[in-house]
Amino acid sequence: ANWLLRKGLPELTARNLTYSHEFAHFYTLPLVIIYGGLLITWAVAFQKLGYGRIILILASLQAIWELLSEMRVIFMNREHYKTVYSDIPFLPQCLFWGLGIVLVCLGWF
Repeated sequence: ANWLLRKGLPELTARNLTYSHEFAHFYTLPLVIIYGGLLITWAVAFQKLGYGRIILILASLQAIWELLSEMRVIFMNREHYKTVYSDIPFLPQCLFWGLGIVLVCLGWF
């Protein structure tokens, strides 16, 4: 997901944001575990646990983890983030956030 989100940024800036994003995965892991537990509990409670459901749950878990990690990067230095992305086309960001939200939602259907 980082290659899409960092498209158009200077190499050093993209690398630094990518490192921050990857380290943010450690901080967001507890939230992802809780989210995964809720998804699995919901699927079991409504007897919707088949191979397709497991794939959707895994996709939803990966998506929420990516979104939460990027949100942490944003909140850790909001002004820098806004400055860096001020001249970057909106489409890659829109695809990252839009696709991520769709995948998160698919985990519940």
